[in-house]
Amino acid sequence: MLEKPRLEDEKMIACLRDSYGLTVAQLEFLPIGHDSYAGVYRVEANGQTYFLKVKSDSVDEMSVSLPRYLKEQGIEQVIAPLPTITHELWGRADDFSLILYPFIEGKTGMAIGLSDSQWIEFGAVLKKIHATRLSAELLNRIARETYLPHPHWYTAAKQIQASVVGRGYEDATEKQLATFWAGKRQEIGAIIEHTEQLGRKVKEKSLDFVVCHSDIHTNNAFCKRRNLVFPGLRKNGDGRVSTYLLSFCAGSRRHRCFW
Repeated sequence: MLEKPRLEDEKMIACLRDSYGLTVAQLEFLPIGHDSYAGVYRVEANGQTYFLKVKSDSVDEMSVSLPRYLKEQGIEQVIAPLPTITHELWGRADDFSLILYPFIEGKTGMAIGLSDSQWIEFGAVLKKIHATRLSAELLNRIARETYLPHPHWYTAAKQIQASVVGRGYEDATEKQLATFWAGKRQEIGAIIEHTEQLGRKVKEKSLDFVVCHSDIHTNNAFCKRRNLVFPGLRKNGDGRVSTYLLSFCAGSRRHRCFW
């Protein structure tokens, strides 16, 4: 979010005091991030620096409890939310949820490139995540991979595919997209059909049920000096759980092709 949430700084400071026991010395809004429902802040308090996410919508509990669990299983590279005084994973101020993290100085792997040792660490961390046994509580609540395209986007793609040639468009951007789509219509149709076929084949296989990444690339790894860290989760617009930089959900060990 590039604009500050409509929540007074004083109320955030009060929430951090009452929920986390922090005496805030400085609260700085950071105009960064891709979550349109959350603003983020740098917080100086009790001699430490924190990263605060202020969400205007509800918190998906799995998006905070899963990284906390992974952290507690010894996967140090996962940046998990810090618990409140009462052991909750977020605080409340008016209609906003406040989630507090350690503040990590660094850059993404895509921005600076990974060294050979960081590539090894990247793979090792993913292996640990795949091997993690979930608690019964998390296992019952975590989303399951269907291996099929999301119904909403799959339906929308098929509708566009069916109407793009004969339909008239007035908006310049729509015209440009329609022209491109029409030129690739046969190829796009084959991709849609092939994706569904592959998804059904994978769905029929007997695969181990594990926690796994859903978007593995170097922009989803945050480099802190010589080490990697993986920031916490958020919920996508389609209801699936993914991270601010690296995402996890339950599914197969195989790469996820259909998100």
